[in-house]
Amino acid sequence: MDPVCILDTPKSFEAASAALQEAVLDQGIGVLAVHDRGNTLGFP
Repeated sequence: MDPVCILDTPKSFEAASAALQEAVLDQGIGVLAVHDRGNTLGFP
């Protein structure tokens, strides 16, 4: 099983992270952490 899923979105990182956390919570589970790896590595 590949635990990484990459999707393009017009949303900002903050908006996409908030939407992801809301969708996950709707499934009865939680989000442990969200990392902006692109920003950390210096990608635009």
